[in-house]
Amino acid sequence: MYQINLLMFAPAGQVATPGVEALLRHTLDQQWRGRYQLRLLDESCFITKNALSEIPIPAAHLNVIVDEGQQLHKPELYQPLKHYLLAHPGMNNLCLLMQHEKTLGTTHKLVELFHDFLFWPCSTTELSIRLQRLLRQPSPRDNGKLLAEFAQMNLIGESPLFMRNVQLIKKMAACHAAVLIHGETGTGKENAARAIHYLSKRREQSFVPVNCAAIPDELIESELFGHEKGAFTDAKQAQAGLVTLANGGTLFLDEVDSLSPKAQAALLRFLQTQEYRPLGGKQTLHADVRILAATNADLVDCVRQKRFREDLYFRLNVLSLLMPPLRERRNDIPLLTTHLLNRFAEEYQTPRKQISSAHMHFLLQQQWPGNIRELENCLLRAFVLSAGNYLEFIDATESAITEEDTDNSPLQTGFAEAHTLALTGSTPTSMSLSFQDAKAIAITRFESEYLQNVMRLTHGNVSAAARIAGKERRALGKLLQKYAIDKHQFQTASV
Repeated sequence: MYQINLLMFAPAGQVATPGVEALLRHTLDQQWRGRYQLRLLDESCFITKNALSEIPIPAAHLNVIVDEGQQLHKPELYQPLKHYLLAHPGMNNLCLLMQHEKTLGTTHKLVELFHDFLFWPCSTTELSIRLQRLLRQPSPRDNGKLLAEFAQMNLIGESPLFMRNVQLIKKMAACHAAVLIHGETGTGKENAARAIHYLSKRREQSFVPVNCAAIPDELIESELFGHEKGAFTDAKQAQAGLVTLANGGTLFLDEVDSLSPKAQAALLRFLQTQEYRPLGGKQTLHADVRILAATNADLVDCVRQKRFREDLYFRLNVLSLLMPPLRERRNDIPLLTTHLLNRFAEEYQTPRKQISSAHMHFLLQQQWPGNIRELENCLLRAFVLSAGNYLEFIDATESAITEEDTDNSPLQTGFAEAHTLALTGSTPTSMSLSFQDAKAIAITRFESEYLQNVMRLTHGNVSAAARIAGKERRALGKLLQKYAIDKHQFQTASV
């Protein structure tokens, strides 16, 4: 568990800049969700203290210190902070300065105290790069912890397709070749890219994600390679590009199929030599960057239609990873559901809500064209709108279709039929399911009903239920968690 202190220094009578804490939490959640504790402190920790030992700052892996109004130039704050930080060399220190206070004097005075600086306002990417360097990423120690590592990166599952990708990602992380990640929208392509990076030797350097569709064509070279002062009309100062920020680490190009011909040519030149020249610059620079790219399009078809360069395709497609759609790994839906509900409860600071066996069957029937992202949205709607301790999916069919859809549309009929099937416990003979889907539903239904029956028989005693089932208590506990079965409801029923 990473311990992080956020120290806010603001002028007397003023509230520290809003948004800093929210951005810090958001950025930390992207990589360290559930693995950090953030403590909020202010300058009162330093004033009216007679000795260094009296400063009530708990030990931490990282101190993020916000200085607004050059408060740290005041001796009554600067000196005790200096003594404290220098007396604890094991802690990393990041300083956030206000943009309007970006002066050499400000930075020079504080440089001996801090490992890195950042000027506010800043982006999530800028903050993430600093955090990744200052909070060293632990590498997986053995295969037994691999799935736990993947879960921390929001890759959840145990199906054969998922496990195959786990092994592929592990192998891809061991080399430096480019990887092209294919998959439908919402299948977790960026999470897979992050896993490749954080399981590799580059994990202590930056992971820089880029949404290629969001960069205007006229800015692509400046964004990737940076620019010198005066390179174009608005270039009032030199700026480093994303390639520079990713040096030593990984550059992730999402929606790479959306790059224009001009952008493709610029990227190809860099991939061929790992050399680039900032816009308006005269010197050629070298960067050690691993390239990961992702697309939900058929790049082979794009090449055939002359919309994507063939030579760039071959440069990116050294290794290939296909993220399967959720409908092909239905057995992972209970695990994903449990993970998401736990996350929602933590985010909204509310008790964890349960999902009934009938509604779990309902989720297993859907085709999920939006994949994990659609499942997440569906569960979040139910989590927010359900009044009790159990999820309600009353509006599931309404939210899944557009106004143009009719009552007899296949999607509407599928939702209604699946819901009826789940509630009645009937067999899926009336639905056009594949053998694999029907088998997964049957197994899920059996396991869920068996677990509920044995828990009912033992009045919620997990140890007694495990003996009856012939399983270890820990293994049975994992099954109960998988199907969101709460032992307490059976204990209450027995009273």
